[in-house]
Amino acid sequence: MKITLNKHRLEILVILEVAFGLFGWSLAGGMPLAQIKYRAGVAVERISSLWASPSPRMHPALDDQSVAGVGTTGRPQVIDFYAEWCPACRVLTPALQDLGEKYKGRVDVIHIDVDSPLARSLRARFQVKALPTLYFLDQNGEQVDMVIGGTAPEQVEANIKSLLGG
Repeated sequence: MKITLNKHRLEILVILEVAFGLFGWSLAGGMPLAQIKYRAGVAVERISSLWASPSPRMHPALDDQSVAGVGTTGRPQVIDFYAEWCPACRVLTPALQDLGEKYKGRVDVIHIDVDSPLARSLRARFQVKALPTLYFLDQNGEQVDMVIGGTAPEQVEANIKSLLGG
């Protein structure tokens, strides 16, 4: 089984490992509890700064034309339903932006902010229940695959290659 972690997930795991490791060391008599509380506070601060930082604007504001274009461009599409407040969406954002650039002209990566009023019809059409949700549509607009929740960028790219027949 291959496990892949992006930079933020790996950083969070390392911070938690260090924090809990130091706590265990303190219980064994290796470090004063006050110092452990301080280090745990620093770890929590680092984690919250990762999740509280504003996510980059992933897509221009939705308009009637962009809503109507979902599934109708004649190219395969990756439809990303996200929200600015969603931590897993923020982790996935940079990878989707990179993949959008890498496959530009061959696959359309469309980002839909579920909090946008114009996204209501798309949320209903695709029955979005959790975030992030990725839909992979072929060139005819037919759904080929769907991923709910955070996923590895390598898996998203594998789905894109599958859309392209490779």
